[in-house]
Amino acid sequence: MSFDEADDKYRRALRDLIQPVAEKLSRKTIRYLRQIDPGDSWVDTSQELNLWDLICLDKEFSDIGLYEYYDEMITNIVEGYVGELPSAEKVALWLQTDEAMEWLYPEGGQESSEKPDPDPNAIARYIKDEFVYPEVSANPSRRAGLVYERDISPGH
Repeated sequence: MSFDEADDKYRRALRDLIQPVAEKLSRKTIRYLRQIDPGDSWVDTSQELNLWDLICLDKEFSDIGLYEYYDEMITNIVEGYVGELPSAEKVALWLQTDEAMEWLYPEGGQESSEKPDPDPNAIARYIKDEFVYPEVSANPSRRAGLVYERDISPGH
């Protein structure tokens, strides 16, 4: 087995071990977003939409233009949950990030003698991109789609 194959096997094994933690943080984040009333928003909220519905709507219809706002908000929420994790779980999640790969395999091949310093923001971005956002695609918000078609689609 080559080094790259062994490394891939190691990363997959670590990902399998830490995936339940990442999924739990994703569910917690989505549950939190579902509890938030969007208040004054650009859609008719008479259908009792929550913030998660609006995020799904923005991801589905990218022309709305709130992606950066929601993206930063989700990252901040997840980062708060990451801060509550035990150190070992933070390190295991961080080892899935691009930043960890740069630490493990620096340019020039010089190994770092420094102890890893898991960046909570990098972990939050990883969880957001790999676990929260796929839930938007897996479970499109039909209520949000109906509101879009009725209230803000062209010709209405």
